[in-house]
Amino acid sequence: MIFILGIERSATTWVASILDHHPQTDVYMEPLSDYTSRFEQWPDRFTVLNERQEKAAYFEKEFELLKKHRRFLLSRILDTSRAWQWDLNTAQFLSNKGLATAAIRDFLELNYHRKNRKQRIKKEPPLQMVIKELRLNFNAGLITKLDSSAKVLVIIREMASCVRSIMQQIEKGNLVELKRDLTRKYGDVSPQTVCMYWSESYSTLIETLQDKQVSHRIVNHTDLLESTGETVQDLLSFLQLSSTSAIGDFLAYSNQAGSGKHSTKRDHQTLLDQIQEDRDLIYPKVKGELQKIESHPVLKNYIHL
Repeated sequence: MIFILGIERSATTWVASILDHHPQTDVYMEPLSDYTSRFEQWPDRFTVLNERQEKAAYFEKEFELLKKHRRFLLSRILDTSRAWQWDLNTAQFLSNKGLATAAIRDFLELNYHRKNRKQRIKKEPPLQMVIKELRLNFNAGLITKLDSSAKVLVIIREMASCVRSIMQQIEKGNLVELKRDLTRKYGDVSPQTVCMYWSESYSTLIETLQDKQVSHRIVNHTDLLESTGETVQDLLSFLQLSSTSAIGDFLAYSNQAGSGKHSTKRDHQTLLDQIQEDRDLIYPKVKGELQKIESHPVLKNYIHL
């Protein structure tokens, strides 16, 4: 199994989409989301789970049931881009009309990264299962119980840009689940509490992966923007996946302006140019947290004072 972990607005969706353009992967997006029909007994993202073996068994049981909703109508018999888009459009129409069943809502949630995809990716079994999740950062110890040979990609974005982007999305009315959890944990949603979320999530995740000796690779979002091809080749090598022309085509396609809650279109240079602007905006508001981040052996690389 391959896990893509991180927090919101850190490019986890982009990395998941990159891997989904490989013929030997099967990507599942955020099974623990509040918007799927399973995992009703799963706590919020900050609660540390005890009895990991029991929780791992619960995860496996619920995930097996959820996987049955991975495809909808035409995508059950055809693996073409047209089949997927027809299914996604139909499912979205039914959802907008209030007619979507739990299975249809699951289909949309597990496949939101496939919306408007133009390329056809012919999959070649056996496939490696890829789970992109934002709610395992405080419970990464479960991973070894699910698969002792699992590999983990940790996606980290420069703190100021990540905080600014999360705040922007929450102000637009998106990231409702995250806003709820942040309010419960910290009392409010502000640049300081989002920075605390960024810092605590990644420090806990990295410490657990190191302690449990989970095979993992930290992927720097800035490296993805500055040296896209080399960075993607490195993560593919780590996962023991070959390079493919489909991934190259997708990387070229995704290097353009875009917007939206789950957009994977990004003008690399625009995002790089914005980093200093984000630092000027966010750093004065999180001075206390910056001192803590400076002392972290890994996270200190994602701030620049």
